[in-house]
Amino acid sequence: MYTPYTIHQIFYHNNSLRLSNPIFSQPNASSCIGPTQNLTVGRYIFRLAPNQRDLFVLYGCDPAVLPERVRERMIGCSAAGNETTLVVGLDKDDLDLVTARESCNGGAVNATVEDLKGGVREALWRGFMLIWNATSCRESENSEGRCGFDLDPLVYAFRCYCPDRPHVVKCNPGTKWLSKAAKIVIGLSVVILCILMIGLLLHCKRKHSSSSGQFQTWGGFCSTLIFLVKMAFEIM
Repeated sequence: MYTPYTIHQIFYHNNSLRLSNPIFSQPNASSCIGPTQNLTVGRYIFRLAPNQRDLFVLYGCDPAVLPERVRERMIGCSAAGNETTLVVGLDKDDLDLVTARESCNGGAVNATVEDLKGGVREALWRGFMLIWNATSCRESENSEGRCGFDLDPLVYAFRCYCPDRPHVVKCNPGTKWLSKAAKIVIGLSVVILCILMIGLLLHCKRKHSSSSGQFQTWGGFCSTLIFLVKMAFEIM
C-alpha cells in the first residue's frame, strides 16, 4: 500500500515542490479523517526540505479524558470506528504528546508541514516541501533539455531528456536539434547554391556548344555542386 499525495506547486528554479496528503484536505473541521500511513521519503529521488516541522497525528482520542489544551489541537473526528473519537495533531516536541498518546488508542502517524501558521489543521492542508535530487537541472534546461529521473532499476538516477535521447547532465551539442538561427543560415545557403547551380548549368550548356572537351570538366563540377546541395537538404 502507498499513500497518493497531491502536488500543489512545482518550483523549477530550486528543484522543489509543495505537496500534501489529501486525507488532511477535508473541507471543514467536522469532517472525519480516515487512516493514513507514515510519511516515508526515499534517499535517491527526493528529500525533505530543511526547516520544516514534524508532527504526530493521533487517532481515536477520547475527548472525555483529553486535556482541554490538547482538544484545541483537534483536526477532526476519526473516520475509523466510533466517530465520537477525535484526531489530534501535535508537534513532535509538544510537552503534551505523552499525555495525548495515553488518551488516543487509534494509532499514530508522522507527518511533516512547512510551518504551523494558522494551526495544525491548516498546516496539514498546506502540506510540506520536497526537494528532488537534480543538481544539474539548470544545465539541462540551458541545453534545451528537460529534467527528469530514470526509474529503471539499472539506472535510477537523474537524467536530462533531450530531443535525441536522455543524457547524464545536459544535451550533447553535436546531436541536439539545430537552432532556429542555424536553420535559417542553412536555408539561405541552399538558396544561394541553387542560384549558382542554375547559372553554372547555363554556363555549362554554352561551353558544350563551343567545346565538348571543356563540357566534361564543367559537367563534373556541376555534378559536385548538385551533390553539395543534396547534402545541405539532408542536413535540414
